[in-house]
Amino acid sequence: MNTDRATSSTTDYDDKTPEVPTAIQDNVGDVEKPDGNKKETAASDKEPKRTVTGLKWFIIYTSLMSTVLLFALDNTIVATIQPDIVETFDDQQNLAWIGVSFILGQVVILPVGKAYGMFSMKYLFIISLILFEGGSAICGAAPNMVAIIVGRAIAGVGGAGVYVGGLTYISVLTTPHERPLYLAILMSVWGFGNVLGPIIGGSFAVSSATWRWGFYIVSIETLAVEFMVY
Repeated sequence: MNTDRATSSTTDYDDKTPEVPTAIQDNVGDVEKPDGNKKETAASDKEPKRTVTGLKWFIIYTSLMSTVLLFALDNTIVATIQPDIVETFDDQQNLAWIGVSFILGQVVILPVGKAYGMFSMKYLFIISLILFEGGSAICGAAPNMVAIIVGRAIAGVGGAGVYVGGLTYISVLTTPHERPLYLAILMSVWGFGNVLGPIIGGSFAVSSATWRWGFYIVSIETLAVEFMVY
C-alpha cells in the first residue's frame, strides 16, 4: 500500500514539469540567437572615421591628383619632342639619356618611401614638388643636352617623391573601407596622364612655342599645386 502511494507520488511529480518564466525564456532566446542587425551596427560604430572632410579634403585630394597627373605627363611628354631636342642641340649621341636619366632618378623611390614614415609628410611632399618643378624648369631652359639630362634626373627624383607622397597621404587620411576607391581614382589619373603626355608634347613641338614649353608648362602647374598643398 505504501509502495503504491510512493509510486503515485513519484509519477505525479514527474508529470509536473517546472515552468520557466517567460522573461527568462526571452533572455535565453536572445543569447542563443543574437540579432544580426545589432552586430552590424556595432561593427559600423567601431569603423574609424576620416579626420579630414568637406572642402579641406576636396582641396587635398585634388592637389594629390594634380601632382600625380603632372608626374605622369612628364613621364611621357618627351616621347614626341625628342626629335626637336636633337635638332636644337645637334646631339643624337646622348638622346637615350633623356629617358634613362628620368628613370634613374626614380630609383630613390624606396628610400623616399622610408623617409615618409620618419619625417614630416607635408614638408617632404613640398620638397619633392620643388625638385620636380626645378628639374622641369632646367629642362625647359637647357642650353645643351647635358643640362636636359641633369634636369630630367632631378625631376625623376622629385616625381618619385610626389608619387609616393600621394599614396602615403591617401593611406593615412582615408578609412580602410574607402581607401581602395580613392587609390583606384589616383591610378586612373596616372594612366590618363601617361596617355596625354605625348599628345601635349607633340602639340608644343609643332607650335611656335617650341618643345621647351612642354617642360615649362609642367613646372608652372607644379608651382600652382605647391601653393594648394602649403
